[in-house]
Amino acid sequence: MWRIWIGVLTATACLSGLVVSAATEPVSKVTRSSIVERLQPQAVPFDALPASRSIGGKRCLKRGVERVSKGVTFVCRKKGKALTWVKKPKPTSLPVTSPEPLYEPPTSIGAAVQTCRLAEDSWQRRQYSDQASGFPALEKYVPHQSTVRMALIPIDWSDAPGDPTFTQSILTQTQKLTDWYDYVSEGRLKVEWVVNPNWIRLPGSVNSYAVPYSGDNQATANFFNQVIPAVDSAFDFRGIQVANFLLPQGQSVVRESVQEWPWNQIPALSTNEGRLTSATAAGAFFERAPREYWSYWAHEFGHVLQLAHIGSSRQWSSMTGYDIMGSQDGPTRELSGWMRFLAGWLSDDQVHCQEKSNLQPTKIMLNPLTQLTPGVKAAIIRVSPTEAIIIESRRPNKWSCSTVNNTAYLTSGVLVYTYDATKGTQEEFLEAVRPDGRAIVSTSCPSSPEPNSLLQSGESVTVKGVTISVLSGGSSNRYDTVNVSTS
Repeated sequence: MWRIWIGVLTATACLSGLVVSAATEPVSKVTRSSIVERLQPQAVPFDALPASRSIGGKRCLKRGVERVSKGVTFVCRKKGKALTWVKKPKPTSLPVTSPEPLYEPPTSIGAAVQTCRLAEDSWQRRQYSDQASGFPALEKYVPHQSTVRMALIPIDWSDAPGDPTFTQSILTQTQKLTDWYDYVSEGRLKVEWVVNPNWIRLPGSVNSYAVPYSGDNQATANFFNQVIPAVDSAFDFRGIQVANFLLPQGQSVVRESVQEWPWNQIPALSTNEGRLTSATAAGAFFERAPREYWSYWAHEFGHVLQLAHIGSSRQWSSMTGYDIMGSQDGPTRELSGWMRFLAGWLSDDQVHCQEKSNLQPTKIMLNPLTQLTPGVKAAIIRVSPTEAIIIESRRPNKWSCSTVNNTAYLTSGVLVYTYDATKGTQEEFLEAVRPDGRAIVSTSCPSSPEPNSLLQSGESVTVKGVTISVLSGGSSNRYDTVNVSTS
């Protein structure tokens, strides 16, 4: 056992069996400083000690002093009230991280962005011109770069009363909608809310307001022709463009939803303070978690902005999970690069346009839609006057369905899809392209299972004679880099 001490009372110092005392050496020849010097641990060759003898846990004299014994480093540290030898901890190794890659522009010069603004040539556009799948964009009712005022108005009935606490809990939904439009428009479209704090009691029974399914035109007109005039005397519609009515939880007469559009011109959209562009009410369908009101409002207001519905409202589309204009319930709850381009929410320097006829092999670094940093967000290859290929980078956003819990469902990667200008609203004018053999993946989000379409590093697809290969990217990368070439 290795010990060091100074005997104060006996004036004796013991060091590994060596005794120095006033009895064996005259005090005049042994000063205090010489005794202390002889007692310093560094004078003792620890490596010469037997392996069974260790200084670990024993007393030491000077904090911070290190000693090596049998290849083990000890350090003198305070433990309790005493200084004690303890093993020196091994340094924690920090993970080696590669530097963040700098954004690089495409390796070839693109065509003028106007080249990729394909003109829509669908029968819906020719006949109605109220929804746009392609250019020119439509802004008859609400400019895409403006501030919009929406109202949230709770309404109830004597036989379907509203819960006073429900109106407060729904305010998080209004903020989500505001934030979402600010995000997808990159600050170009602002949404402001006017919220009526109390339930407005409507006359009659709730049953006389029934809307069996969304899109029932006669029932929709009957609903709003009763609701808006009854609310008009209790609510100031000055400056309001969109009225979103809140129904009592548990009601069953509006089973899905009910919405009215500016192009239908029903009399009820006129109020004492001015005419509304549109009105909505989310029904019992949206009380089933994890559905949310905000995504319903966002989808329906997208139509007021005259953005077309991607695919049928009641059938699966390959873009259902990748664009909120395909479904408000999809896992990503994103607005695609094409729809942002159409709405004027991507600047020209965020779009790289090429014509297939002049396409040279090009490396393109894609800035994900979720990021506000500079760089290309949509690479568009014009194949013909009515066909284009769109390539973009996807990452999860804070509005994504929070219950995507299937690891097989990819949330980061490259999305490749096509635009067909001969198709319009309620048709699959945007269609995702995916590698062969992709399995159908289900999630616990309130949407149908679908094959995952996001490409990962090393994967490629060929469509309309153009091959898109992913060189690098994925969730651990800031950008996705692709190579585009003719087949």
